[in-house]
Amino acid sequence: MSVITVGNFDGVHIGHLRLINRVREIAKRRGEKSIAVTFSKNSKSVLSGGVIKTLINNETKERMLLDAGIDEVVFVDFEKFSELSGEEFLKYLKKELSLSVFVSGEDFRFGKNASCGVNFLKEKAVEMGFSVDIVFFAEKDKISSSSIRSLIERGKVEKASKLLGYRYFIEGNALGGKHLGRKLGFPTINIYPDANVVFPKYGVYASDIDVGGVRYTAVSNAGVRPTVEKTDKANIETYILNNSVSVSGGRVVVFFKKFIRPEKKFDSPEDLSSRIAIDCQIAEKIV
Repeated sequence: MSVITVGNFDGVHIGHLRLINRVREIAKRRGEKSIAVTFSKNSKSVLSGGVIKTLINNETKERMLLDAGIDEVVFVDFEKFSELSGEEFLKYLKKELSLSVFVSGEDFRFGKNASCGVNFLKEKAVEMGFSVDIVFFAEKDKISSSSIRSLIERGKVEKASKLLGYRYFIEGNALGGKHLGRKLGFPTINIYPDANVVFPKYGVYASDIDVGGVRYTAVSNAGVRPTVEKTDKANIETYILNNSVSVSGGRVVVFFKKFIRPEKKFDSPEDLSSRIAIDCQIAEKIV
């Protein structure tokens, strides 16, 4: 038998964790499995017919939900499931995942055209033999992934981190570039993030970077490097302060601490180098 919650869980922020912790608590008490059912494609992207970039990709989402203590993460196709009636969806959870307790927020909607809510859920629970546990949020505690995405796109990474409950980060494989930073005296670690994940406002940030499980103080540029290269392909370039760390491939994680300044085109590489030195001095003072 399983205690289940359903949602996009984009970012696995502090609001999501209240639901997750409730699921874990009930599952532990009942000696049952805890399951988070989520969507392989963000439901808002499907419903809008457009592309809504997410805070994290599915691989990271699964890892974070498991790290939060969920026993199993089940990805379903939202396009398929959005065509099911509310009753059909609950029958799927009951038959395929052995639903015993459904945990949701008070605003949870499901079924075709989001036609079903908590009252319908409670009615069907009686008929189908499962329980419902509702988690209530005060207005001040309600957090949306879309509002966090907006903050990141505006460079407000400190506030985004508070709502996430952890330092906002981007991860990716360290790639060898043209060594443009090295020529300026600031060798960088370069990553090209998942194209489907939200990208921060172009600019320079105080940051930390995790390389091989070791975390270093750094300064990162998010953008297209207009002074030294003509490209429209944005990436994250990170320079580790006061450290010579050799990175040849592998996964790295950049944690964004504070926006320092917008990205700009300098008159010369020398002017850029001088400004990077100032950025480093600023970043060094930011905890």
